[in-house]
Amino acid sequence: MDQRALSELLSRPASDFVQKDVVFLDAGASVKEAAAKMKETRNDSVIITEGGLPVGILTERDVCYRIVAPGLDPRMVKLGEVMSKPLITLSKSRTLSEALALMASRDTRRLVLVNGDGTVFGLITRWGFTGQGGGGVLPLPVNYTGHGLVCPFCASVLEDAESLSRHIDQIHIGGELADGRDHLWAKKK
Repeated sequence: MDQRALSELLSRPASDFVQKDVVFLDAGASVKEAAAKMKETRNDSVIITEGGLPVGILTERDVCYRIVAPGLDPRMVKLGEVMSKPLITLSKSRTLSEALALMASRDTRRLVLVNGDGTVFGLITRWGFTGQGGGGVLPLPVNYTGHGLVCPFCASVLEDAESLSRHIDQIHIGGELADGRDHLWAKKK
């Protein structure tokens, strides 16, 4: 992609890359309910609400690390107890460049785009603009260390482009594809 095309892409509205089939659950719902809803809708996260207003998010990774790993009972834990908050939001009228900058500065993989009145317009994910959904076409940044190529997702160093491609397919995409969850994004190791 040449510089002009990249500049044009980055100036597009972030809303062009949004996932609109967002799942909402009340903070009083259980983690088990959220996991069942994620499975049913093939989403990897749910937006948590209190009084009808979005206040946080719970992801598949949160379920694994905050519930399963410490041995908590997902039937007993309420979403409000384990959600990530505050919700990181950006106006849907902002550009992809602004969305990427905010995601990078907040070290997040998901960003909630909001309408002018603060209601949720949709969810933007790293996957949404790097290759799937929303017409994503942004090339991934890959650095060369002198010893190999650095994976843009987990910082693993691979010896060549073919190894890097295989690594991304198997580690960051493949696990999701094998599960039939091809729209999801794998987290850093």
